[in-house]
Amino acid sequence: MPVNYRIYDKSEGKTKNDYFQEMLIEVLAWGLRPAFVTGDSWYSCTANLLQQF
Repeated sequence: MPVNYRIYDKSEGKTKNDYFQEMLIEVLAWGLRPAFVTGDSWYSCTANLLQQF
């Protein structure tokens, strides 16, 4: 079930990884503690795949 999303805006100067990190931190701040996180392959860089919270 999707719980967060972003619409890419080049004028913000953020990378896809910045967006992913923001979304994950935001969801955790809401109190959600997912057993796993899925995302579009667009977000699959090494830094994001190895992220542990």
